[in-house]
Amino acid sequence: IAPTFGNEHWPGVESYNNGSVWTEDAELRDRAYWSYQAVVVLAQQLRDTGIVGSQPLYLFGHSAGGQFVHRLVSTLGADGFAGVVAGNPGWYTLPNATLTFPEGLSGIGLPADALERLLATPLVILAGDQDTDTLDPNLPAEPAALRQGSHRFARARHYFAAGQTAAAQLGMPLAWQLHEVAGIGHDGEAMSHVCAHWWFEGRMPDAAWLAQWSGRTTA
Repeated sequence: IAPTFGNEHWPGVESYNNGSVWTEDAELRDRAYWSYQAVVVLAQQLRDTGIVGSQPLYLFGHSAGGQFVHRLVSTLGADGFAGVVAGNPGWYTLPNATLTFPEGLSGIGLPADALERLLATPLVILAGDQDTDTLDPNLPAEPAALRQGSHRFARARHYFAAGQTAAAQLGMPLAWQLHEVAGIGHDGEAMSHVCAHWWFEGRMPDAAWLAQWSGRTTA
């Protein structure tokens, strides 16, 4: 099931990547109208109508979709999903309760335990170790993103390290996983296959398989 967020109704990064959390006037929008709710509502509709029965639902997003997915988990939680994977996001909402969203979790009315809930969520980050293009015109380049690193691979490492630090400060284990995917760049098709291996084969693909997908770029 592949929900699409077309430009006609979801223009720009604010309405999709950043979830329509803020209005054009920088006012906080009612959370019922955050874009992330669309996926949560869709999942419930699939259950209610019987299209999906008792089988588990998994959630995967790549690139802008990876931004969307990890911010969904950061703000609304992961209830109802058996697994959540973000592949090669351009930048991240940090597990920090003092930085304003989307750089951090502050200012949007999240519950007091939102940070602990996020750190306890088994979120998986897939980061292609060749996703290192610093001149990609689609690479977010706002100051908050650049503070996380010069390219997507560096930013994935920065995000995971921030999670480790936040969990240590709270005296709790970090449930996240970071998998650095050898030879893979900014390739959504390859990452979707890697994700499927992880979920349904119970392992990461081997080196020979990954070599077939190396050197490509497709969002």
